[in-house]
Amino acid sequence: MTKLLLENQVAIVTGGGKGIGRAIAMRLAREGAAVAICGRDAGAIEMTVAEITEMGGRALGRTLDVADCVAVDAFVAETHAMFSRIDVLVNNAALTAMSNIGFAPVPDLAVDEWRRVVDINLSGAFYAARSAGRIMREQRSGSIITISSVHAHVPNALTPHYDATKAGLEALTRSLALYFGRFGVRVNAVAPGPIVEERPESAPDVYSPEMRESQRRSTALGRFGRPTEVAAAVAFLASDEASYITGTTLLVDGGFLLRHEGMSDGSEAG
Repeated sequence: MTKLLLENQVAIVTGGGKGIGRAIAMRLAREGAAVAICGRDAGAIEMTVAEITEMGGRALGRTLDVADCVAVDAFVAETHAMFSRIDVLVNNAALTAMSNIGFAPVPDLAVDEWRRVVDINLSGAFYAARSAGRIMREQRSGSIITISSVHAHVPNALTPHYDATKAGLEALTRSLALYFGRFGVRVNAVAPGPIVEERPESAPDVYSPEMRESQRRSTALGRFGRPTEVAAAVAFLASDEASYITGTTLLVDGGFLLRHEGMSDGSEAG
């Protein structure tokens, strides 16, 4: 029988109720981990916990905003009390274009909108890493994985707040890796490219069909990625298969950055 990557381990996934976060939570559960998930959508959290439980896994779900450091500390403490350890933290919670963040250049971006995105995307990851990291430091083992974005490397003039938080997360990842390495704790990031996620019918698509097609064509593989492909990368980095990997960002972008670095695929040579 094939050994599960995360058998008998305990993982926390922020923003684990839907989209990429849900795919990550489900994959880690299938790899044998007990999974604690949190997010702002109570219904989505309940559904994901129910699915994990129905397939024989162990799960805990709580509704909270990761911008609330007290709530994050309490959630991490509850997870530790219930499962006795924390082996994996996945910092996934974020406001994105799918979350209807404001699109505006810096001169026109509202200060409240800047703060809202920074508080959740960057500060929320710091709060969770600080809290879970203390436990991992005592255990002298663990893996922290932050979900970044290709937009940490290829900015959009209308999303300076989002791009800045994702670049900040990668810098935070490297800083955490430097500190926690001496305690046997690895810290890495995953940067997805264009990913197709399920969208509630009530949520409008902020991208036009032309923009969607441009995104698809901007990857070397010529297609969108799937949340399950991001989840597979996270499961790898969380496991002992990645035991000598820390302080790095793994691109799961279908070659998106290759296109934006000006590299040619040779097609124009005919």
